[in-house]
Amino acid sequence: KRDDEGELGEADTNLDEMYDRAVEIVAEAQKVSTSMLQRRLGIGYNRAAKIVEAMEERGVIGPSRGTTPREVFVTAA
Repeated sequence: KRDDEGELGEADTNLDEMYDRAVEIVAEAQKVSTSMLQRRLGIGYNRAAKIVEAMEERGVIGPSRGTTPREVFVTAA
């Protein structure tokens, strides 16, 4: 049932809306995990993982450090 092209297109279209909300959540919590974003945003694993990757690329959070939590470089307003 999965249409990768359609899914990617839809995810790209909605990424900014979800991304901005995810950054707010991370800033408030001062921690990040894919599962936390899944629960708080009501999204699937793949989409949450893409948002986490985008946050790392944009300097919002630090790189993965194994079992040690990622650093969060933003604070809540």
